[in-house]
Amino acid sequence: MQQTTLDDLAPLPDPTALPRVFGRADAARLGVTDNMIAHRLRTGRWRLILPRTILTTDTVTWLDRQHAALSFAGRGSLLTARVP
Repeated sequence: MQQTTLDDLAPLPDPTALPRVFGRADAARLGVTDNMIAHRLRTGRWRLILPRTILTTDTVTWLDRQHAALSFAGRGSLLTARVP
């Protein structure tokens, strides 16, 4: 008998359509529930790159860091300098 996982019970709407970085505030718009986030963070499939900001891939790029900063800062935020 195969074990049922949360991914079986509540699959992501379309995993290929998810951005590499998104904030918890964006999760509802993307169709991702708090339980889905918690499960994927707990199992290591996703990780927090900043508080309330989720990384959905294994590697972090400079662009991911910029997106994470803007997502964390919220609507109306602005990056003033780019340092490679």
